[in-house]
Amino acid sequence: MSYLWNKFNIKTFPAETIVYCDGEYNPELSTIRPCDISKNYDLPIHIIYIGKIAGEKTLDIDITAKNQKLFLSVDIENKLPAFLNIFIKNTGENSEIRSHILLTNYSDLVFKCNAEHLAENTGVLVQTKIIGMENSNSQLSGVAIIDKNANNSISDIKFSGLLDKTARVKFVPKQKIQSVPISAEHSAYIFHGTAGQIDYLRSAGLSGNEVDSVLDGYMAQEIGLQNGDKIIEIDNKKINNKMDLNKILEKLDGSEIELKIERNDEELLYKVIPTEKTENEITAYYLGVTLKQAEDNLLNRCAYGGMETSEFAFSIIDNLKQLFIGNISINQMTGPVGISKAVAKTNGIKEFVYLLALISLSLGVTNLLPIPALDGGKILILLVEAIRRKPINEKLEMNLQLIGFSLLIILAIVVTYNDIVRIF
Repeated sequence: MSYLWNKFNIKTFPAETIVYCDGEYNPELSTIRPCDISKNYDLPIHIIYIGKIAGEKTLDIDITAKNQKLFLSVDIENKLPAFLNIFIKNTGENSEIRSHILLTNYSDLVFKCNAEHLAENTGVLVQTKIIGMENSNSQLSGVAIIDKNANNSISDIKFSGLLDKTARVKFVPKQKIQSVPISAEHSAYIFHGTAGQIDYLRSAGLSGNEVDSVLDGYMAQEIGLQNGDKIIEIDNKKINNKMDLNKILEKLDGSEIELKIERNDEELLYKVIPTEKTENEITAYYLGVTLKQAEDNLLNRCAYGGMETSEFAFSIIDNLKQLFIGNISINQMTGPVGISKAVAKTNGIKEFVYLLALISLSLGVTNLLPIPALDGGKILILLVEAIRRKPINEKLEMNLQLIGFSLLIILAIVVTYNDIVRIF
């Protein structure tokens, strides 16, 4: 199953497998038939749904076996309009399915997940992450149904979105609870990232521009690229890492490109047409290389950490701009109550420290905004005084500070109220 790890970053483990590629069942990579789980297996069952989709696709998971552990891993993208339905029906007492779903949307995507609990002590936990690319539209709905005979069940449907500032998303959570569960939760988080942040989070690990391997049957092999070659430029655009390469490849349309390579301190120039691959009416273009992972050392991590920090800081300013022009609702803002809930849900010290860093950075950037009652407002007043070469009227300054402070208090009350409503 190393194919799944190398191509899709899907971690495999000893399990019975049911594999779907590009929306179709793949018997060669599967050990059992889909997807009626009526027999109990010694190993857990790993359902894997990967590749590219277009049009309407449906995945039915019917669990009737008792005491069975299942895992669902989904990693798909769509460049044409797509509709994905996942129906999970759990009637197997003491059976549980844990799902991790990653959706990358370049077009229009509707995703629906229906989770039914029809027996005692059943568990359905679904974590769905959507990456919304430029001008994409996404609608994600999760429905949890806990039957009257399904006491002590665990239901958890989580949505999170990493979105380009032009992307649109709508979350539609629903619950129908007829018995007493151990827990039944819904949550949704949205982060509007810059293009650089989205590319960075989509690319796995650090990388440079050095070719690690050349794939058979692709353009890179035809022109004789070798391991150790460095891809310097494509159409006069510098390539420093995998992120730069992916950004250019995603925009190709099949026309000729100019590829500059460095080999043994010598620069080579090629004019080539990338290899075209079409699957399910979706066309993409490839060079046919993998890039060598950059050395995992302190210097590289500091460099990427600095890049991520700066881009996150600028995204805060951009999000505030989107708020003022109406593209982001005030209901999407989170205050101390919502932050405390997010902190409580962190998994391990690494996530906890990372979240603390984001909170600290958000507070620091926000405090520098030119708003009265904040440090940024005081700096603005000092600049005005420096330009005028005389101090602002003290009473005027106090009134500005009071107005700014009052607006911040009102905002805090509204955001806290929304946080409390979301919890209860």
